[in-house]
Amino acid sequence: GATHATLSLNWQPDALIIEVSDDGRGFDPANIVPAGHFGLTMLREMAADLGGGMVVESHPGRGTRLCFNLTFKPLPTTSGIEPAGIRVQT
Repeated sequence: GATHATLSLNWQPDALIIEVSDDGRGFDPANIVPAGHFGLTMLREMAADLGGGMVVESHPGRGTRLCFNLTFKPLPTTSGIEPAGIRVQT
């Protein structure tokens, strides 16, 4: 039921932080795994496989926000090019 969604990528020397939020109907995060639905569980496991984690923030009637924090070893800076923050809104 969302009409707007935002994707934010924040590239840091040792992490990539990805935030996805919407203005949808939201839900109670304490009850996020109804029978037969495993999407958020799978996203959390995939984030863990990449060396990070996922936080879910949602409230009924107030939208949802997913935040992924993926950590890694710093990239070599010998090229003189360093990653910069990117923000895309749709």
